[in-house]
Amino acid sequence: HTFRGAFDLRDEFTSSNKDYARYLDKQVYTLYATKMKNQKGEDVRVVKLSRFKVTKIQASERENYVTFTLKSLNSGEVFTKEVTVANQDVIGAGDGNDESYVAELFSLGDPGKDVPAAHRDLIQKGRIAKGFTRQEVLLAKGMPMKKIYRENGVEEWAYQNGTIVRFDKNGKVVK
Repeated sequence: HTFRGAFDLRDEFTSSNKDYARYLDKQVYTLYATKMKNQKGEDVRVVKLSRFKVTKIQASERENYVTFTLKSLNSGEVFTKEVTVANQDVIGAGDGNDESYVAELFSLGDPGKDVPAAHRDLIQKGRIAKGFTRQEVLLAKGMPMKKIYRENGVEEWAYQNGTIVRFDKNGKVVK
């Protein structure tokens, strides 16, 4: 029972349940490499564009978090990952991303569905090559710190680690 003027602390979590529920029993892809726990409870590194099915979502002891149980659609292994729909913008997280922010970590569709197999292998390693498209570079490297547009149609993307990626006027990597 609640009384007039009272509030329920679960309201915020309950309202976000629908945000998590859209992932249940769905195929998801990791948008960047991340740590998950295997069935032994050990931290393991999972590469970008790994395919999973979210088989279970449980409340977590941490406020605003849930634990996803994920089954690898490649190996059949089962992993868990604690995630949130509240973007914490954690400093020091991989590539500037918060490894627990569900919307940045997982894609419901295959973001690499049109990517050739050779490019996909490089993307999973965070590498790029001549001929990559902008989308492939985004998958491999994430968002650049800065974009520079040249008069001749050339575009350069600068990353925090000093990497500069140059695209020709057709949007393909040349350097």
